[in-house]
Amino acid sequence: MHRARNDVVEAALLAPLVEPSPGLLHRSIRVPIAAHHGIVRLHDVLAVDPVRFSALAGVADPLNVSDALFLDVETTGLGRGDEVVFLVGTIALEREFVVVEQWLLAGDGDLRARAAEREMLERVVARAAAKKGLVTFVGKAFDRHRLDDRVALVLGAGERPFAAMPHVDLYHVSRRLFAPRLRDGRLATLEADLLGVARGRDLSGAECPEAWLDFVESGDRSRIDPVLRHNALDALSLVALLARADQVFAAPEDALEAARAGLLFHARDGGACEEIALSLLERACAHRSSSSNEMLAAIEALTDRLSRRGDHARALQILEGAMESAVAESRGRLAARLARLQRRRR
Repeated sequence: MHRARNDVVEAALLAPLVEPSPGLLHRSIRVPIAAHHGIVRLHDVLAVDPVRFSALAGVADPLNVSDALFLDVETTGLGRGDEVVFLVGTIALEREFVVVEQWLLAGDGDLRARAAEREMLERVVARAAAKKGLVTFVGKAFDRHRLDDRVALVLGAGERPFAAMPHVDLYHVSRRLFAPRLRDGRLATLEADLLGVARGRDLSGAECPEAWLDFVESGDRSRIDPVLRHNALDALSLVALLARADQVFAAPEDALEAARAGLLFHARDGGACEEIALSLLERACAHRSSSSNEMLAAIEALTDRLSRRGDHARALQILEGAMESAVAESRGRLAARLARLQRRRR
């Protein structure tokens, strides 16, 4: 895939750091929403369907993407314990700009650093409180827990504000939707092979803690600039990845893509998931292709849902059609399901 390095984005990433309080650094990056991140136009995220977005977030009421906070954090470790969230990057969508806010701790361990962390967390919690949902990558397993742990420890809050928010974790979305056709499900792979993002010389996430510690010890801001850039690009990739995923939901390129999208919603409960899953699975099964495990799973998921709705005739029709085009190794699996459904109808 062609990979693009966007000069508009790169210029925006040069926004200066300011020090609103001792030991706390901040910068606000305003990227024109008409700009591209890789090959994806950032503006496309505004077209994300509120019903599908709410279904991904696990809520019943439609949720506009402009009411969501995109979140990415950098910490000193990957396990639970005393690691510090030293950098928080958020994105809010405006009509003409994608606004990246970054809060960076400039110290570690002393009284000034503890006061700075308290202020950083208060500001991030306030930003989250102004939004109705959260978008992350691996955030359900990592980001929200790290933030909630520090909020509980530093602010003494009994609540876990990030765990309470409706949450779209794009790792789980992309793992089902895109990873089967890529090398793996890492964000870096999705950027390179799906979004067409060319990062150039970039730190890995694993290198960021050491670079931050070097910055804290030396005060050399050149050590922290690559960390800030890495975090900002991660956050922008969330926007592009959500836009790309919803484009697949709206118009799958082929039966297999429709099957993957339908199975993603089939695995979720509540809200509009059932109707979205049915629509996508019907589109996939209309081609009567049952040569892959994913297509077989789509046929099984669709006929299960139809049967639960009492539409046994339609379920039988789909299974009989699939049997006609099935390869030999799939026919037995479909035949067993067809027999069970026929017995259920008697």
